Amino acid sequence: MINFFKQKIKSFFNLLYPNLCLHCSAKLKNNFFYFCEDCLGSISYITPTEEPYCAVFDRNPFALSIIKELRRQKILSMPKIAASFIVIQLAKISWPIPDKIIPITNKTIFKDHRYYLAKEVKKFFPKKILKNENNNILVVTDVLSLHELEVIKKKYKNQNIYAIGLCFDFLEDSKLWEN
Repeated sequence: MINFFKQKIKSFFNLLYPNLCLHCSAKLKNNFFYFCEDCLGSISYITPTEEPYCAVFDRNPFALSIIKELRRQKILSMPKIAASFIVIQLAKISWPIPDKIIPITNKTIFKDHRYYLAKEVKKFFPKKILKNENNNILVVTDVLSLHELEVIKKKYKNQNIYAIGLCFDFLEDSKLWEN
């Protein structure tokens, strides 16, 4: 009897507030959250190179949707979702295991979306590993700017800096990626 009422209440709320894909606004099927099956099926990761920096996605509209929702900070689980994409990409890269994970943060905001993203990525690594001091630092961000990376390298001299972001930042169309 209780399940019957729960189902009716859920149906009523789905009628008022349907679950829609954050990218294409299509109605979500039962086992999908935030993104529809078509959008998740269209994900393409960047092939990692030997560089000490990498992105997860090409600059595509799906990545833009994730970054916009991450920056809005309205969906509390969005940093966890974005972190899972980053960890999947990290599994493909032959970088050393990080000793420290840091965000590229905005100094004017106490804890911005990048802080929470780095915090979620950190949860995927065992705490024992993160206590070693082998000078391997992983920088985590949403849009990886090579200029910001140079600033980080100057701050952490004599340490191995590796950086990963959801996508790269290119100056030619940066207005598309503003808040």
